[in-house]
Amino acid sequence: MFAKVVAASRSLTDGATLYTVHLRAPRIVWGEILTHRVFSRNARSSRAVPVKAMLNEVRNDPFVPWHWTGAKRGMQGVPGHDKPILLKGSAGQFIDADLPVDPASAWLHGRDMAADLAESFLDSDYHKQVVNRLIEPYSWIDGLITATDWNNFFHLRDHGDAEPHLQDLARITEVALARARVSDLEPGDWHLPFITKEDWIYAVDFYPNFDQGADFLRRVSAARCARISYTPFDGQASYEREIERYNLLIQSERLHASPTEHQATPDRMAQSVTVVSGDGGYEERTEGMAYENAGLHGNLKGFIQARKLLPGEFVHG
Repeated sequence: MFAKVVAASRSLTDGATLYTVHLRAPRIVWGEILTHRVFSRNARSSRAVPVKAMLNEVRNDPFVPWHWTGAKRGMQGVPGHDKPILLKGSAGQFIDADLPVDPASAWLHGRDMAADLAESFLDSDYHKQVVNRLIEPYSWIDGLITATDWNNFFHLRDHGDAEPHLQDLARITEVALARARVSDLEPGDWHLPFITKEDWIYAVDFYPNFDQGADFLRRVSAARCARISYTPFDGQASYEREIERYNLLIQSERLHASPTEHQATPDRMAQSVTVVSGDGGYEERTEGMAYENAGLHGNLKGFIQARKLLPGEFVHG
């Protein structure tokens, strides 16, 4: 399990800070991460990863819980439970069905049975979107999360009431954010995960103006973010392949726009006047500062999200 900050940017407009984090976590906790609606996220998909790759992982590097908790009423178990388990049914190779085993050995026994069953489905030509579901409890998930608001996640998940593995993930993520190197951005500068200095040099050399180069790199960044669905970006891919991948996402009849939620630029602020009509015909005027493009922020604070610049990015109703 790990948390690695891919990009961190601070808006010089208002100080809002945007982080993109690559998480590797037990798949069993991902559903709880999805409840945090301030997160833009993409993650490894069981519909995208080849079955053989998933089987290789769960056989050689499976998720095995390191928190074992005993039964009690409610959502929190009793910590430190280590009662041996008497396996029911066919115990399988190397396990004596008449002897209780420790929880990790029992868990791996379940892994073996699930992996063998998944392989049987694969041999009968079933699709990975079905077969990989059998081994999900024993697998890891790579996820990419972009957000400006993290405090509520840490408040809820770095707490004794949270699922214990998710507590661990929250703590290492908080440390990763605290140690991240943050870049200051002006409006028009872009937060671009997986874009390197060499990528910027290429864009400046190849495109006649900054906006065209930034648009190209936004597309490349989105394509690299999308790769988390089957394997995290490893620095390898031609620009042509990345743009082809981006076009498959964005130029199809139905947009798959979530990878464009990780790219953003600081919004500007301008003087605003709010007028409220009162009784007797008078008007109450309130002056202050407001974002120029608040409707383009999506779930981010103070940043214009690239997704919101795409025509048809959302179907209403």
